[in-house]
Amino acid sequence: MSLENDRYDDMFTFLVIVGVIIAAVSFVWYALSLFWPYMFFYILPFVVGSLLVGLILRFFTIANSADSSAEIEQTENEVHYIPRFDHKNLLFAYSCLIAGILFTFHSGSTYQVEVDKKGKQTAIFLEWPKVNAKFNKWRTDAYQGSPFKSLKAKGKYQVFYDRRDVAWIAWFCLVLGGPIFFWWLSRDDFVEEKKRMFQVVESRLEQQADQMETRHKWRENVDKKRYEELEMKYQHFDGVLASLREENLALKARVEFSSDKEKLPLKTSEASGILDRDIL
Repeated sequence: MSLENDRYDDMFTFLVIVGVIIAAVSFVWYALSLFWPYMFFYILPFVVGSLLVGLILRFFTIANSADSSAEIEQTENEVHYIPRFDHKNLLFAYSCLIAGILFTFHSGSTYQVEVDKKGKQTAIFLEWPKVNAKFNKWRTDAYQGSPFKSLKAKGKYQVFYDRRDVAWIAWFCLVLGGPIFFWWLSRDDFVEEKKRMFQVVESRLEQQADQMETRHKWRENVDKKRYEELEMKYQHFDGVLASLREENLALKARVEFSSDKEKLPLKTSEASGILDRDIL
Protein backbone atom coordinates (compact mmCIF):
# COMPACT_ATOMS: atom_id res chain seq x y z
CA MET A 1 0.00 0.00 0.00
CA SER A 2 2.84 2.34 0.85
CA LEU A 3 4.56 1.49 -2.42
CA GLU A 4 1.45 2.48 -4.40
CA ASN A 5 1.15 5.76 -2.46
CA ASP A 6 4.79 6.55 -3.11
CA ARG A 7 4.27 5.81 -6.78
CA TYR A 8 1.27 8.17 -6.92
CA ASP A 9 3.25 10.85 -5.08
CA ASP A 10 6.13 10.56 -7.51
CA MET A 11 3.74 10.73 -10.46
CA PHE A 12 2.00 13.79 -8.99
CA THR A 13 5.34 15.50 -8.35
CA PHE A 14 6.43 14.72 -11.90
CA LEU A 15 3.21 16.15 -13.35
CA VAL A 16 3.54 19.28 -11.21
CA ILE A 17 7.12 19.83 -12.35
CA VAL A 18 6.16 19.26 -15.98
CA GLY A 19 3.24 21.66 -15.60
CA VAL A 20 5.44 24.34 -14.06
CA ILE A 21 7.99 23.94 -16.86
CA ILE A 22 5.28 24.15 -19.53
CA ALA A 23 3.78 27.22 -17.84
CA ALA A 24 7.17 28.92 -17.60
CA VAL A 25 7.98 28.15 -21.24
CA SER A 26 4.55 29.37 -22.31
CA PHE A 27 4.95 32.57 -20.31
CA VAL A 28 8.37 33.26 -21.78
CA TRP A 29 7.10 32.49 -25.28
CA TYR A 30 4.10 34.77 -24.77
CA ALA A 31 6.27 37.58 -23.43
CA LEU A 32 8.72 37.28 -26.32
CA SER A 33 5.88 37.21 -28.83
CA LEU A 34 4.24 40.22 -27.16
CA PHE A 35 7.36 42.38 -27.02
CA TRP A 36 8.97 41.14 -30.24
CA PRO A 37 7.69 44.03 -32.45
CA TYR A 38 8.71 46.54 -29.79
CA MET A 39 12.23 45.10 -29.65
CA PHE A 40 13.01 46.48 -33.14
CA PHE A 41 11.10 49.75 -32.87
CA TYR A 42 11.73 50.72 -29.23
CA ILE A 43 14.47 48.71 -27.52
CA LEU A 44 16.90 48.49 -30.44
CA PRO A 45 16.70 52.24 -31.28
CA PHE A 46 17.11 53.02 -27.57
CA VAL A 47 20.26 50.87 -27.32
CA VAL A 48 21.76 52.22 -30.56
CA GLY A 49 20.89 55.82 -29.68
CA SER A 50 22.28 55.47 -26.15
CA LEU A 51 25.52 54.03 -27.51
CA LEU A 52 25.76 56.88 -30.02
CA VAL A 53 25.19 59.52 -27.31
CA GLY A 54 27.76 57.84 -25.06
CA LEU A 55 30.33 57.78 -27.89
CA ILE A 56 29.72 61.46 -28.66
CA LEU A 57 30.21 62.44 -25.02
CA ARG A 58 33.27 60.22 -24.81
CA PHE A 59 34.70 61.80 -27.97
CA PHE A 60 34.43 65.27 -26.45
CA THR A 61 36.23 64.22 -23.26
CA ILE A 62 38.96 62.28 -25.10
CA ALA A 63 39.56 65.17 -27.52
CA ASN A 64 39.81 67.59 -24.61
CA SER A 65 42.24 65.45 -22.62
CA ALA A 66 44.36 64.75 -25.70
CA ASP A 67 44.65 68.39 -26.77
CA SER A 68 45.54 69.65 -23.30
CA SER A 69 48.45 68.68 -21.14
CA ALA A 70 48.41 68.10 -17.44
CA GLU A 71 49.68 70.71 -15.07
CA ILE A 72 51.60 70.41 -11.82
CA GLU A 73 51.13 72.73 -8.90
CA GLN A 74 54.14 72.42 -6.66
CA THR A 75 54.25 73.83 -3.14
CA GLU A 76 57.00 73.64 -0.55
CA ASN A 77 56.35 70.02 0.46
CA GLU A 78 53.61 68.74 -1.88
CA VAL A 79 52.95 68.24 -5.57
CA HIS A 80 49.37 68.50 -6.83
CA TYR A 81 48.12 67.20 -10.18
CA ILE A 82 45.69 69.50 -11.98
CA PRO A 83 43.93 67.71 -14.91
CA ARG A 84 42.90 69.90 -17.80
CA PHE A 85 39.38 68.39 -17.90
CA ASP A 86 36.71 70.98 -18.48
CA HIS A 87 33.03 70.13 -17.95
CA LYS A 88 32.13 72.88 -20.38
CA ASN A 89 32.80 70.40 -23.18
CA LEU A 90 30.09 68.07 -21.84
CA LEU A 91 27.74 71.04 -21.54
CA PHE A 92 28.49 71.99 -25.13
CA ALA A 93 27.92 68.39 -26.30
CA TYR A 94 24.60 68.16 -24.45
CA SER A 95 23.53 71.50 -25.88
CA CYS A 96 24.27 70.30 -29.41
CA LEU A 97 22.42 67.02 -28.84
CA ILE A 98 19.38 68.79 -27.37
CA ALA A 99 19.34 71.21 -30.30
CA GLY A 100 19.59 68.27 -32.71
CA ILE A 101 16.65 66.44 -31.10
CA LEU A 102 14.52 69.59 -31.04
CA PHE A 103 15.30 70.33 -34.68
CA THR A 104 14.82 66.74 -35.91
CA PHE A 105 11.74 65.65 -33.98
CA HIS A 106 9.96 68.84 -32.89
CA SER A 107 10.71 71.47 -35.50
CA GLY A 108 7.72 72.17 -37.75
CA SER A 109 5.52 69.63 -35.98
CA THR A 110 2.10 69.03 -37.61
CA TYR A 111 0.84 66.46 -35.11
CA GLN A 112 -2.90 66.97 -34.57
CA VAL A 113 -5.62 65.15 -32.68
CA GLU A 114 -9.35 65.67 -33.28
CA VAL A 115 -11.81 65.10 -30.44
CA ASP A 116 -15.57 65.27 -30.22
CA LYS A 117 -17.62 67.25 -27.73
CA LYS A 118 -17.20 64.54 -25.10
CA GLY A 119 -13.38 64.66 -25.42
CA LYS A 120 -13.06 61.36 -27.21
CA GLN A 121 -10.44 61.11 -29.95
CA THR A 122 -11.94 60.86 -33.39
CA ALA A 123 -8.90 61.28 -35.67
CA ILE A 124 -5.13 61.64 -35.46
CA PHE A 125 -3.02 63.26 -38.17
CA LEU A 126 0.37 61.54 -38.24
CA GLU A 127 3.63 63.20 -39.26
CA TRP A 128 5.46 60.03 -40.33
CA PRO A 129 2.73 57.77 -41.74
CA LYS A 130 5.23 55.47 -43.49
CA VAL A 131 6.98 54.70 -40.22
CA ASN A 132 3.62 54.04 -38.59
CA ALA A 133 2.62 51.72 -41.43
CA LYS A 134 5.86 49.70 -41.18
CA PHE A 135 5.52 49.32 -37.42
CA ASN A 136 1.90 48.14 -37.64
CA LYS A 137 2.69 45.74 -40.48
CA TRP A 138 5.56 44.23 -38.45
CA ARG A 139 3.33 44.04 -35.38
CA THR A 140 0.41 42.47 -37.23
CA ASP A 141 2.59 39.83 -38.90
CA ALA A 142 4.24 38.94 -35.59
CA TYR A 143 0.94 38.64 -33.69
CA GLN A 144 -0.95 36.81 -36.44
CA GLY A 145 1.73 34.12 -36.55
CA SER A 146 1.57 33.61 -32.80
CA PRO A 147 -0.24 30.55 -31.36
CA PHE A 148 -1.89 32.71 -28.68
CA LYS A 149 -5.42 33.92 -29.39
CA SER A 150 -5.02 37.07 -27.33
CA LEU A 151 -2.08 38.16 -29.44
CA LYS A 152 -3.97 37.40 -32.64
CA ALA A 153 -6.77 39.61 -31.36
CA LYS A 154 -4.32 42.43 -30.61
CA GLY A 155 -2.88 42.14 -34.11
CA LYS A 156 -6.24 43.07 -35.66
CA TYR A 157 -6.14 46.71 -34.51
CA GLN A 158 -3.45 49.25 -35.15
CA VAL A 159 -1.44 51.38 -32.75
CA PHE A 160 0.26 54.71 -33.28
CA TYR A 161 3.98 54.96 -33.81
CA ASP A 162 4.92 58.39 -35.05
CA ARG A 163 7.54 61.11 -34.89
CA ARG A 164 6.67 61.92 -31.27
CA ASP A 165 7.35 58.32 -30.18
CA VAL A 166 10.78 58.38 -31.82
CA ALA A 167 11.39 61.72 -30.09
CA TRP A 168 10.65 60.15 -26.70
CA ILE A 169 13.15 57.38 -27.49
CA ALA A 170 15.74 60.02 -28.36
CA TRP A 171 15.10 61.91 -25.11
CA PHE A 172 15.48 58.73 -23.06
CA CYS A 173 18.74 58.01 -24.90
CA LEU A 174 19.98 61.47 -24.00
CA VAL A 175 19.05 61.51 -20.30
CA LEU A 176 19.32 57.80 -19.39
CA GLY A 177 21.02 55.45 -21.82
CA GLY A 178 23.68 57.86 -23.07
CA PRO A 179 25.04 58.76 -19.60
CA ILE A 180 25.09 55.05 -18.67
CA PHE A 181 27.15 54.16 -21.75
CA PHE A 182 29.36 57.20 -21.17
CA TRP A 183 30.01 56.07 -17.59
CA TRP A 184 30.79 52.55 -18.81
CA LEU A 185 33.19 53.84 -21.49
CA SER A 186 34.97 56.16 -19.03
CA ARG A 187 35.00 53.80 -16.03
CA ASP A 188 38.80 53.48 -16.19
CA ASP A 189 39.50 57.19 -16.54
CA PHE A 190 40.37 57.53 -12.86
CA VAL A 191 43.04 54.84 -13.19
CA GLU A 192 44.38 56.45 -16.38
CA GLU A 193 44.43 59.87 -14.72
CA LYS A 194 46.28 58.37 -11.78
CA LYS A 195 48.84 56.83 -14.14
CA ARG A 196 49.22 60.16 -15.90
CA MET A 197 49.69 61.85 -12.54
CA PHE A 198 52.51 59.49 -11.60
CA GLN A 199 54.05 59.88 -15.06
CA VAL A 200 53.99 63.66 -14.79
CA VAL A 201 55.40 63.57 -11.26
CA GLU A 202 58.15 61.12 -12.29
CA SER A 203 58.95 63.28 -15.31
CA ARG A 204 59.16 66.36 -13.10
CA LEU A 205 61.38 64.53 -10.62
CA GLU A 206 63.64 63.31 -13.42
CA GLN A 207 63.92 66.87 -14.72
CA GLN A 208 64.78 68.14 -11.26
CA ALA A 209 67.33 65.34 -10.81
CA ASP A 210 68.91 66.21 -14.18
CA GLN A 211 69.01 69.87 -13.20
CA MET A 212 70.61 69.02 -9.86
CA GLU A 213 73.17 66.79 -11.57
CA THR A 214 73.95 69.48 -14.14
CA ARG A 215 74.31 72.07 -11.40
CA HIS A 216 76.52 69.70 -9.40
CA LYS A 217 78.77 69.09 -12.41
CA TRP A 218 78.94 72.82 -13.10
CA ARG A 219 79.85 73.43 -9.46
CA GLU A 220 82.52 70.75 -9.62
CA ASN A 221 83.97 72.30 -12.76
CA VAL A 222 83.98 75.75 -11.16
CA ASP A 223 85.61 74.44 -7.98
CA LYS A 224 88.17 72.51 -10.01
CA LYS A 225 88.98 75.57 -12.08
CA ARG A 226 89.35 77.72 -8.98
CA TYR A 227 91.49 75.07 -7.33
CA GLU A 228 93.76 74.95 -10.37
CA GLU A 229 94.07 78.73 -10.37
CA LEU A 230 94.88 78.77 -6.66
CA GLU A 231 97.36 75.94 -7.17
CA MET A 232 99.09 77.90 -9.91
CA LYS A 233 99.17 81.01 -7.74
CA TYR A 234 100.53 79.01 -4.83
CA GLN A 235 103.24 77.47 -6.99
CA HIS A 236 104.17 80.91 -8.32
CA PHE A 237 104.22 82.32 -4.79
CA ASP A 238 106.27 79.35 -3.60
CA GLY A 239 108.77 79.97 -6.40
CA VAL A 240 109.01 83.64 -5.59
CA LEU A 241 109.47 82.84 -1.88
CA ALA A 242 112.19 80.29 -2.69
CA SER A 243 114.02 82.82 -4.83
CA LEU A 244 113.74 85.39 -2.07
CA ARG A 245 115.12 82.90 0.41
CA GLU A 246 118.06 82.09 -1.86
CA GLU A 247 118.74 85.78 -2.36
CA ASN A 248 118.52 86.35 1.40
CA LEU A 249 120.97 83.52 2.06
CA ALA A 250 123.35 84.92 -0.54
CA LEU A 251 123.23 88.35 1.04
CA LYS A 252 123.85 86.87 4.49
CA ALA A 253 126.83 84.95 3.17
CA ARG A 254 128.28 88.06 1.58
CA VAL A 255 127.82 89.96 4.84
CA GLU A 256 129.39 87.21 6.96
CA PHE A 257 132.43 86.56 4.80
CA SER A 258 133.13 90.09 3.62
CA SER A 259 135.97 92.24 5.12
CA ASP A 260 135.39 95.12 7.49
CA LYS A 261 136.06 97.59 4.75
CA GLU A 262 133.41 96.09 2.59
CA LYS A 263 130.92 96.12 5.43
CA LEU A 264 128.61 99.05 5.18
CA PRO A 265 128.07 101.09 8.32
CA LEU A 266 124.66 100.88 9.86
CA LYS A 267 122.78 104.10 9.68
CA THR A 268 120.84 105.09 12.73
CA SER A 269 118.28 107.75 12.73
CA GLU A 270 118.74 110.58 15.13
CA ALA A 271 116.35 110.67 18.02
CA SER A 272 113.92 113.47 17.66
CA GLY A 273 111.74 112.87 20.72
CA ILE A 274 111.93 111.68 24.20
CA LEU A 275 110.31 108.42 23.29
CA ASP A 276 112.85 107.84 20.55
CA ARG A 277 115.84 108.07 22.90
CA ASP A 278 117.39 105.00 24.45
CA ILE A 279 117.47 106.07 28.09
CA LEU A 280 118.63 102.68 29.25
